This record gives sequence, C-alpha cells and structure tokens, in this order.
Amino acid sequence: MSNITAIGLCVTIFAASTAAGSVAMMITDILDERKERRKAMRKPSRCYISGKISGTNDYMARFRLYEERLKEMGWTVVNPAKVNGEMPEDMSYEEYMVMCETMMSLCGAIFMMPGWEDSTGARYEKEYAKIHKMQIFYVDDIEAAR
Repeated sequence: MSNITAIGLCVTIFAASTAAGSVAMMITDILDERKERRKAMRKPSRCYISGKISGTNDYMARFRLYEERLKEMGWTVVNPAKVNGEMPEDMSYEEYMVMCETMMSLCGAIFMMPGWEDSTGARYEKEYAKIHKMQIFYVDDIEAAR
C-alpha cells in the first residue's frame, strides 16, 4: 500500500468517526432538549396524592381531606380518587395505573397519605416518583408546614 493510499484511508476513517461522533452528539442534544421540555412542563407546584384505594370504602373522603390541606398550602392538587370515580366500571387495575402514571407525569411532587405502605399501587407510585425525581412528601411534612 502506498503512503498516499494509507493517508487517504486514515483521512476516510477519521472523517467517518468524526461524522459518527457528530451524529451521536446531535442525538444526545435532541434527547437532552426533549428531556428539558418535559421537565419544564411539570410544574413543581402540582402535587399528586397517593394512597390506598382498593379494598377501602372511605377513600374519597380521605383523599378529599388531604387535597384540601395541600391546597391550603398553595399546591395545585391532582387527586386520582376523583378520576377513579369517573372511570368505567369495567376498567382494569392495570388500565387505571396507566391513568395514574399519566397524572403523575404532570406533577413535580407526590404526597403519600398515611397507610400508603399497605397499597401495591401507592408503593408503585412512590417508586415512579423516585425514578422521575419528584419531591416526595408525607403527613409529617404537612403537619410541620402548618
């Protein structure tokens, strides 16, 4: 192989790797921009309420109580119990959890009602909140802020 061919090959490899690096940087920039837009859409003043619903009869009253307390503190509240009351009766648990994830994606914080530990759904919601870096509050946080 002549020196000129070797130099040409090196230039070609360098150009290809530079182009691949540029494409990778462009993709990273696009993904970062999308992530920032999604983050900007989540208002930190919006709080999702999480607690036990399945197997209880008083969940509407419990969720309403904490919704009122959070509103008094200045939060815009997303109350999934209200949505649950409007869903078709044949809606599955899995479908309802998809709705909950969608509601949570609009919030920057989650409030874990007392007894949340006894709810599979609430435990899942807490993990979702951790993964998505939402602020997590408990009843002690509300009492301390009063």
